[in-house]
Amino acid sequence: MFDTVREITTFINDSAKRLAAARTALSDNGGHALVTFCETRFVERHDALLVFLQQYGSTIDALQTIAAEAI
Repeated sequence: MFDTVREITTFINDSAKRLAAARTALSDNGGHALVTFCETRFVERHDALLVFLQQYGSTIDALQTIAAEAI
């Protein structure tokens, strides 16, 4: 599960265009950007997972937008 969350977050954050698309989708719902987390700090993992869970629907929308535009 942590690997999946990390891969999605890294995929979005590694490109300025994908990050812009994600920020648009996330901010439309009044949310925060996805948080990357440290491998060794469990508190950061917890916080990152809470944000990911909160933004799950918006993240799916952002990924669909990215896939449709082939960014």
